[in-house]
Amino acid sequence: MSSDAKKKGTTLAADACALSLALFATLLFGNLSHPLLWQDEAETAMFGRRVLEYGYPKVHGPRNVIYQFGFDAAMGVKEPYDAYIGTTWGHFYLASIGLALAEHSEDVYEKTLRLRLPFALAGAAGVLVLLAALLPALSGARAR
Repeated sequence: MSSDAKKKGTTLAADACALSLALFATLLFGNLSHPLLWQDEAETAMFGRRVLEYGYPKVHGPRNVIYQFGFDAAMGVKEPYDAYIGTTWGHFYLASIGLALAEHSEDVYEKTLRLRLPFALAGAAGVLVLLAALLPALSGARAR
């Protein structure tokens, strides 16, 4: 293969990769504010609010209870702390970042965007890490 053909193939692959990343970013970030929060997103946001207030996802608040396991409270609550243990807590702490950003907006759609943004950024970072790991194998580079 001539060097001109190789350059053209490399340029074409780079252009296709850039176009794919632009499409990915548009699809991921293009409409974060619509629709408003779904049930599970709202539950995550409520536990994120509890993280901001108490430092951990507390089940009982001053006005309401956040709990998804029906009537058997022993199933997902650590009693001495009233902590929710039905799932891991990482997404609640990530939601608390979005909630802190959303507090500075009055518009409900802007709040929704700001709440979802940390999750979208985490997903994009994961895709970039995957691409960085796969790129050497896809480009034909070999370990020496």
